[in-house]
Amino acid sequence: PVVLALAFSLAAAVCLLLHVVPSGFGHAGEHGEHGSPSHAIVKTVYQWISVGQLDVPIVLRADAMTALMLVMVTSVSLLVAIFASSYMHGDPGYPRFFAAMALFVFS
Repeated sequence: PVVLALAFSLAAAVCLLLHVVPSGFGHAGEHGEHGSPSHAIVKTVYQWISVGQLDVPIVLRADAMTALMLVMVTSVSLLVAIFASSYMHGDPGYPRFFAAMALFVFS
């Protein structure tokens, strides 16, 4: 289950990366530009506090660097989970190990 969840997370991260960088990463210094512009996604999820002049929203932001790091972290986590599933095969602590690993990857 952890490997499948990580594979789904990697697919979602790649979709996000392709969405926030629609024209590719470009090349630094090409025609005086520092790469192609990226499109950040900003979404207000929840209004946490709204008292008088004080507004504190919970906002999620995804830009090109965020999406790239998300792809890197989920791909490494997926590879570690695949390796660990074969390494821990037959071990009596297999379920406990993967429960701890799933909590670690989630955090």
